[in-house]
Amino acid sequence: MEFYFTKDWTCIDKVIEEAEEYIKIVEFQFSNSEYITKLIQKAKNVDITVITLPIDSIWARNEEELKRRNKIQELYDHLEKTGRGKIYDCMWEVGDPTLTTTSESGNQSEGGGEKWYSLHGKFIVTDKHALITSANLIDKKEFDVYLLYSDKLMIDLLNKKFDWLKTHFTKINNHPGKILDFLPTQEREEIWKEYKNDLNPRLNIRNYPDELTQTNSQIKRGIYITPFDGRARIILNQLIEDAEEFVYLLSERLYDDQIVTQIKHKMLNSKVDIKLITGPPESVRQNVNKAREYFMDLGSVKAKIRAKSDIHAKCWLTEKWLVVGSANLGKMNLGFGKGGGWRANTEIIMLENNPEIIKKAKSIIDEVHNTSDTLIDVLATSAKAKSISKGYFDLFDHSSRNEAKLLFGRLRLKFAMETEQKIIIIARYSTLLAKRSNNRYVEKVDVIMGTILMILKERGSTQREIIEILGDVISEQDIKRGLSNLQQKKLIEEEKEKFEINIDTLLSNPQVKKSTFFK
Repeated sequence: MEFYFTKDWTCIDKVIEEAEEYIKIVEFQFSNSEYITKLIQKAKNVDITVITLPIDSIWARNEEELKRRNKIQELYDHLEKTGRGKIYDCMWEVGDPTLTTTSESGNQSEGGGEKWYSLHGKFIVTDKHALITSANLIDKKEFDVYLLYSDKLMIDLLNKKFDWLKTHFTKINNHPGKILDFLPTQEREEIWKEYKNDLNPRLNIRNYPDELTQTNSQIKRGIYITPFDGRARIILNQLIEDAEEFVYLLSERLYDDQIVTQIKHKMLNSKVDIKLITGPPESVRQNVNKAREYFMDLGSVKAKIRAKSDIHAKCWLTEKWLVVGSANLGKMNLGFGKGGGWRANTEIIMLENNPEIIKKAKSIIDEVHNTSDTLIDVLATSAKAKSISKGYFDLFDHSSRNEAKLLFGRLRLKFAMETEQKIIIIARYSTLLAKRSNNRYVEKVDVIMGTILMILKERGSTQREIIEILGDVISEQDIKRGLSNLQQKKLIEEEKEKFEINIDTLLSNPQVKKSTFFK
């Protein structure tokens, strides 16, 4: 067993070259002519079977790109003409293609392609090896993850997954795939009618019925086709919840509010070290501003988020589990409830609990994390940030040099995150006070006392100083009452007219989950 996090395709070459009987490939995008040619040569002695997206998933926005697409089709045809090669198209779509960017097929509409092909998994299995990866076999090489096995058990298991995908999602004997038989009657009949009568059918599933997707959160070692063997979101949620030491997340893009919220909750209620490496917010085509907000949110709770422009890896790591596969930290990759069912891409992930491979993966990811761009570097150097900085100087009718805008942008982000951290501390302290009083709800008085405690956490202050800070928001009477209540609860002490917080008393409640954030 080997783990790789690299731009190098050496392990792919190894798997292809050492095959003696067969090569089976599942690829979201397979358009690298060099590797298709390698398979054509290999097909002289080895059976080749590929499941990938239809040819129209390859961009053809101009004459040059159309020629490239046609060349790929010619190579596909050549592979099949060898007599030992077979290409199966996975034509199935899931959800609403006009709102997505998963497919690069057709004209762009509302930020997405006209088609949304659901297959996003990537793996290769041969008689010698089983390789689960995040890499697409396209012309561009990026930082990807690979988990390579050479034991019969894993080879047999990946063969079964390949056969399941082929049976359920590809055309066999003029049937578009067994998945059709499991859909609700009306939807099944609509798809079947279009498939039989249309030369260019749309095999579009709105949402999977709940009974088709696994909701069991019990995690065990193995290869999963999500959402059918398990919902990726539930698996990731469980991994984060169970982590006691660290959580590392690698993703081409970060665009999922639920995961951001869960990471923030974990950071604020535990001592778990959380590191992320993802693409910069500008790589998110849906909403760059929202992606920037996610970066800021995570930075505000001190999650160690870094960016790498050429990352394509999809990997989740804790002290207990290593997960390698095709699922990004995105809504469709992880899946979500919709229309009484579940909407998600078809992803492949491998859950591995071998301690040695986890240790190795942690070391490799740490090294890449340390050399990736910091959150402030990423956000402050963007065109958006420089434009905002310029706007501030324009308020005073003066031009600014690029270096000044960059520095100003870094300072603006630093203080913005520090402000958010203060707001989080107020929420935390207010909640602790409500719990200490066995109140079911956080009350106004809790927020007042929590705000006072946040101020005192930074430095000892007199009553007058606290009133000067808060007087335009909280009445002087309420501030004085809050100080009195805190003294009665022995959460603050007054010495030489200055109040000091008794942080140990505040955090001594048995209900309080320990965290390094509030120390």
